[in-house]
Amino acid sequence: MAKKIVTEERVEWAISLFALFKSPGLDEICPALLQKGLSIIISQLVTLFRACIALGYIPHPDQWRTARVMFLPKQRRIDYTQVKAFRPISLTSFFIKTVERLIDRYIRDGTLVRSPLNKNQHAYLAGKSTDTALHNLVIKIERALINKVYALGIFLDIE
Repeated sequence: MAKKIVTEERVEWAISLFALFKSPGLDEICPALLQKGLSIIISQLVTLFRACIALGYIPHPDQWRTARVMFLPKQRRIDYTQVKAFRPISLTSFFIKTVERLIDRYIRDGTLVRSPLNKNQHAYLAGKSTDTALHNLVIKIERALINKVYALGIFLDIE
């Protein structure tokens, strides 16, 4: 399976999508380094990424397994003493981001084409979001009201 997911062409594609000077993770390797040196290291990257997937293992360097988290203030907040006034950004290694992108493409182009998700699934689908999930919920509640039947909703908010 790792050979299907990771090919030279797909690694080139995945790395080419990164903006050149995006902020790097702890390894300090930005996409420009990967893109400009790709012809030299492509075969080693393919071997490394295939091994990661086949073994289900992320190499040990802390730079791969650790994210640098930056807290960016949200605009138009009155009180910046509250945690909710900030948006966390996790800066991770572009090596791991490349592997994630390869797996995502494999799932979207292969698995989801062969076995589409349920029509009620809203995550992981283009054109669906929390907005479409809420819209569908409102429609069900309105139908229940029109038909004079009960509607039961159970909601869970995790912070």
